[in-house]
Amino acid sequence: MMYGRGYSNTLRNSGYSCSGFGFMNNNWLTIIFTTLLIIVAVIFIVKLIQNNKSKTVSNIAMDNLKTKFANGDITEEEYLRHKDILENK
Repeated sequence: MMYGRGYSNTLRNSGYSCSGFGFMNNNWLTIIFTTLLIIVAVIFIVKLIQNNKSKTVSNIAMDNLKTKFANGDITEEEYLRHKDILENK
């Protein structure tokens, strides 16, 4: 008589049993899958942090450029040239 997936009466009573046939029951596949999942998560987080840092630096530089232009320290041509450089960076 079968009790659940892969269990038989004699195996169940003797302490030996089958853990099933699912994907997560294969230990080496679970280790590989978990390792890949962690690597992908770390790469995603690093890329996200790098993008936020570059945007922050660019925003600070753009604010400084606007302040210089507003104070009259640079001309309109210099402002536009520097603005294009910052936006394409």
